[in-house]
Amino acid sequence: MAGGLAAQLPHSRFRVKLPAADRGNVRQVELSPGLEVSIPAAEGDDRCVNALLPCTPYPAKQRLRKPNDLSAGFLY
Repeated sequence: MAGGLAAQLPHSRFRVKLPAADRGNVRQVELSPGLEVSIPAAEGDDRCVNALLPCTPYPAKQRLRKPNDLSAGFLY
């Protein structure tokens, strides 16, 4: 091993199962034909929290760089 630290926990009681992360309160909107994105459901909320991608709090201000091609990203 080169400069790292490895730890082996001796017993399963030391393992902690974390609860699932909250997905947040989002809803789906269609930005362009065939492209749906998640947006925060609450008015004035600008947090996608842990929502499934793609998610944007500003659907009216953002647009796709290439029409109907999410892989190219957004413009703001």
